[in-house]
Amino acid sequence: MWPFRRNKYKKLNREDLVNSICELERQERTVEAEVFQKIKEIDALMDKGKKEKNRDLQLFYAKKISHLNEEKQVCMERGMYLLYNIRLMTKL
Repeated sequence: MWPFRRNKYKKLNREDLVNSICELERQERTVEAEVFQKIKEIDALMDKGKKEKNRDLQLFYAKKISHLNEEKQVCMERGMYLLYNIRLMTKL
């Protein structure tokens, strides 16, 4: 290791760090709300699809449900990433 290595965290201010953590927590809450909204939409479409007799509409609902599941998965991954960043910043 180089003995004269610079500390990359030397320029961090406590206020900036706290503001960043608050911003990430706010983003995490919005992502969480999006996930719950998508779950409700999926449940509603599942109920409609079960009641529907027309095969074409059932396929439409199935495609819409699979698309919402993919979006939900992306939102969940984003939430996990935000949670990871929040934990790292609180350690600083």
